[in-house]
Amino acid sequence: MNLAISQEQRLLLLRNATPILFVAVFLFLGCNRRAFWSWKASPTR
Repeated sequence: MNLAISQEQRLLLLRNATPILFVAVFLFLGCNRRAFWSWKASPTR
């Protein structure tokens, strides 16, 4: 097995990982926003 990753493999990996990272960040921000609004709307802090 070759440990040195070629440029094409690196680009392909980046292209495959970018949507996954975008979805993960989007879900993370969405959950944080929902928790923040529920905390802000709750009368007891």
